[in-house]
Amino acid sequence: MKNIFIQNHDEIATTSLAIIGALTLYLDFINLFIQFLQIFGFSDNRR
Repeated sequence: MKNIFIQNHDEIATTSLAIIGALTLYLDFINLFIQFLQIFGFSDNRR
């Protein structure tokens, strides 16, 4: 996030940067949740 801000501090508004950060955090939590499901065996692909 810091690199994005440094590279585009004039082009990207603070609101846009906050939205990008929130979306990144949201996707990180989704990926973490999916990883937990795979670790504990709750996935649908039981071959």
